[in-house]
Amino acid sequence: MEGIRAGELRLESGEIFEFETRTFTDSQIPVVTFRNLFEASQEEPEGVIYVSHTHEISQILSWPKEPIKQVTMNQWTNLLVNGMAANRLHAKIVKTEELDFVDYICFDVPSGKDKLYNIVFRLKGTGQQFTGNYNCRKQDEDTYGVFLEAMVITLNNLFSAK
Repeated sequence: MEGIRAGELRLESGEIFEFETRTFTDSQIPVVTFRNLFEASQEEPEGVIYVSHTHEISQILSWPKEPIKQVTMNQWTNLLVNGMAANRLHAKIVKTEELDFVDYICFDVPSGKDKLYNIVFRLKGTGQQFTGNYNCRKQDEDTYGVFLEAMVITLNNLFSAK
């Protein structure tokens, strides 16, 4: 997490990853994103999508104007699993966390090539609906997956510091 806060992290292989904190929405929600990593992006009035085809990582953020019904973590997890099952995908929940300002779920799901490691999160208690879905290949969970989860935890810590 220290490397993410510092804006740069070097792997043992020597590969360097850079991070930046960007703000989104009229509420200026601070979110850590990768810097100089994504080959494709799409920005819309209610969200953004960042994709690295090279590293097979994505960060998707949304802030819908239409209200989302608030549900408990258990209900949210069940909605995720059942929604995936309705599309004939088996989501395997790996972890759930309820932090002060962010709730998140880590799960595996099959993809066309192999499995994806996903983190979905929601910001709570800010008056602004804000959700995200980060993912990478399951085989990269110990590197990119750790980065992505640390970014979610950093979002929580940025709100804790306010």
